Formats: sequence, structure tokens, C-alpha cells
Amino acid sequence: MSAMDIQGQKPSRHGRHKARGSNKQKKQQSKPQPKRTLSAKEMLLPHKTQVRHSNAPIPEVKVVQEPRPTCPLCAGVVENIAEAISMPDGQYAHFDCVVNQLKEQEHLVEGESISYVGSGNFAVVRKDETGKYQIVRKIPYENKDAFDAMKKFVEGTKA
Repeated sequence: MSAMDIQGQKPSRHGRHKARGSNKQKKQQSKPQPKRTLSAKEMLLPHKTQVRHSNAPIPEVKVVQEPRPTCPLCAGVVENIAEAISMPDGQYAHFDCVVNQLKEQEHLVEGESISYVGSGNFAVVRKDETGKYQIVRKIPYENKDAFDAMKKFVEGTKA
């Protein structure tokens, strides 16, 4: 038989190689491919993740019912207890109201100001010639027992 195929046409040279090439492709696909390095764009941009829904029951979220005390310094309602500070007598006041009260009580000289230094303490501070703040004197203010009592109260009011 000549170089003619069954249909009477001469097989193309590319056709024979194409068939052989497909076997090579199958062999290459079975080999494990080396992991490629991610581009900077792929590393920095967030990946889209597929959302999967669960049949697990959704737990109830406890709601905190904050107390809404009246500030004894301005007679306004303290809307967010986290922005309040307990006074030495145990009442809760706005943080800014306490700072203003301390500015009036502490006789500040030029260059001094009131600053909160943590753990319920304030301080009179002064900026020195290098631009750093120096503590002139500390002012203990918030009673730790009152803070702990409020924390316990808020935890107990979770519904």
C-alpha cells in the first residue's frame, strides 16, 4: 500500500507527529509539577476564598447592657462606660470632664498640662527643651476597687 491512508488521502506529516506528541503530553501531565513562585501581586493582594456554609448551630451572642450613669461633673449621661472613669467616691464621670476638673484644681503654670498616665492615674506634665514630656507630679485618681466592681457589674449584666 502506498502512502495513502484508508480514506484515500495522503496522511499529513503533521498529523502523525501530532498523535505522537499527545502521548508525550500525557506523560508530562502524570509527572508532579514543581511549585511555581508567586508574583508580588499574588502575594500582596487578598485571595478570594470560597464561602462554605455550615450546618452547625449559630450560638447566641450575649448582649451587654451597660449602665448609663449621670456624670456628677456635667450632669450629662455617660453613654459609653468604656469612655468613663470612676471618681474617688465611686461615681462615674466623663473622662474629659475629669481632665477639665483637674486642670482647675491643679494650679498649672505656663507650659504644664494634665495627662492620663494609665492605671487610673493622671499627671501634671511639662515639655522640656528637647520636646520630651516630663512628669512634674502624679495624681492618683481612679480607685481600683471601683473599677473592678464596674467590671464585675458589666459581666453580670450580659443577657
